[in-house]
Amino acid sequence: MIGPLLSNVKFEIGTYLANRIIRITIYSSCIFIILALFIPLLYWSRLPPLVPLWFSRPWGLERLTSVFGLFFPPLSCVFWLLTTIHISIRLLKEHLVFSQILSVVTLIISIMSFITVATIITLVI
Repeated sequence: MIGPLLSNVKFEIGTYLANRIIRITIYSSCIFIILALFIPLLYWSRLPPLVPLWFSRPWGLERLTSVFGLFFPPLSCVFWLLTTIHISIRLLKEHLVFSQILSVVTLIISIMSFITVATIITLVI
């Protein structure tokens, strides 16, 4: 039961990644997400207990979150990446350009998440 399902999923992902634009943007997104996840771990001992994350809130304690909040942007990118892949696989045959645009937007969001985490860490260290 599970064997044919996994082979079907593997085939769909292979078909999805056969497109050059999609493959490059998805792999690049994964690299930026991994970097954004590992940057806080590299500086974990040097980080203060509270870091600024919510810049749209008023100045003061409302802007601060625990150090674990630095994992929120890259983990939300993982959710966005999985959602994009799921939607794009379904729409790939009929709407190739839409799938490519979704993958490029995913790359942009991943880069922004990486920049956000890196900027916060450079501000507090």
